[in-house]
Amino acid sequence: MKSAFWTDEMRKSMYARLLHEFGPHREWAGSRSPTDKKVQFKAILAELAAQFSKQVGKTIRPSAVEQQMDWGITIQKEMRSKGHVRTFILNKAAALEANFISYNDLPQYMSVKEK
Repeated sequence: MKSAFWTDEMRKSMYARLLHEFGPHREWAGSRSPTDKKVQFKAILAELAAQFSKQVGKTIRPSAVEQQMDWGITIQKEMRSKGHVRTFILNKAAALEANFISYNDLPQYMSVKEK
């Protein structure tokens, strides 16, 4: 499993930092990033990537941090991979716990189908 090194603590730390820097996701100017603060956003992703790389002893790119964040803000309703379902749930839980998203940001219905 590709993202097995992503711990709950790393996810919580990421969402808490994003909340601190940019506010809750629902208040962002853009859907995938705070478009009014693009440079600062990219810098924070790089800082988090460096921090997490040190923690796990493996290179984590800023794009990987952004990909994890995407799982916390996605509104996907159908998934076919068990790995995606796991990543979706863990990121949603961490984002909720950090108050980065709210329960209103969760899908009303979700379908999981095996490949």
